[in-house]
Amino acid sequence: MLKILLLLLSFSVLSKVSITYDFKKPIWGITKIDSNTIAFTTKKGSVHTLDLKAKKTKNLGISFPSVNTKGQGGLLDIYFYKDQLFFTYAFKSKKGNTTRLAKVDYKNQKATNFKVLYTAKAFEKTVHHYGSRILIKDGFIFMSVGDRGQRNKAQSLKTDHGSILRLNLDGSIPKTNPYYSKKAYSSAIWSKGHRNSQGIATANNQIYNGEFGPQGGDEINLIKAGANYGWPIITYGEEYGGGKIGKTKESSLIQPLKYWVPSISFSEILIYKNRLYLACLGTEQILRYDMNANKFNNKIKLSTNLKERFRTLEEVDGKIYFATTTGKIGFILE
Repeated sequence: MLKILLLLLSFSVLSKVSITYDFKKPIWGITKIDSNTIAFTTKKGSVHTLDLKAKKTKNLGISFPSVNTKGQGGLLDIYFYKDQLFFTYAFKSKKGNTTRLAKVDYKNQKATNFKVLYTAKAFEKTVHHYGSRILIKDGFIFMSVGDRGQRNKAQSLKTDHGSILRLNLDGSIPKTNPYYSKKAYSSAIWSKGHRNSQGIATANNQIYNGEFGPQGGDEINLIKAGANYGWPIITYGEEYGGGKIGKTKESSLIQPLKYWVPSISFSEILIYKNRLYLACLGTEQILRYDMNANKFNNKIKLSTNLKERFRTLEEVDGKIYFATTTGKIGFILE
């Protein structure tokens, strides 16, 4: 009986989250500045820092030209690297809407020198499936772009739809990219065949992405240069309301490391100390899996006491912080 009680108490601690701050507006991305400070983006287009001890926020006053906040658009991800803040956002132009990458210098709590680095070749009238997450690894920016609701273009190498892109820190395209300088190809593409990647992480010197399936078929993939992950030719999901989209396997297309049917609707992924964390929207939970040799086991739900749509995750000095679509920022009690 005592063992059962201790087990229940242990699970209770694991399954709780603590709220640090309630911003009361939709948050999309967070990034660590230092051990006491995070920065975050709001869907409507503002960037703020949060002092985790004083629990005070500061608006950095950054102006983003032509942010489209309709649908799934808005100011999206944020990533801090070497005194610079990098952003992705939904950009509106005469050609349509697409995903754009920009940066500012950030020193002494001030943001200066706004610069657009790259505008994805994924212009559409639609206001969904922008992606987008940022990862900086080995001196390169990896940026995800969704299929923009035009699923077949995720297979086209002429555009950036449904891709993970690799760029230099100044936004230029590396000559070592798999399609660099090839005619009729988008030279920024690193991998292709993604539906709507809103998770990207690195572990063991490898890159992983997490992406939304349609109805079923959410995926974790190991990302390789020039690889094709199959959407919409292969998928474990189906049309909303039912109906086949594609098959599940084809020899030339990469299988996910893990997939979920039905969907768990996760946005951000985080890998820390050989554990995979998933911030889930529709299923309103944070999940944790043990990660061993690209296998994911021992699922634990970490958020049973908070009914929120979890959008993003960040590790700060051993604590796993999260932000929700209602503007709550907190951390997991493990």
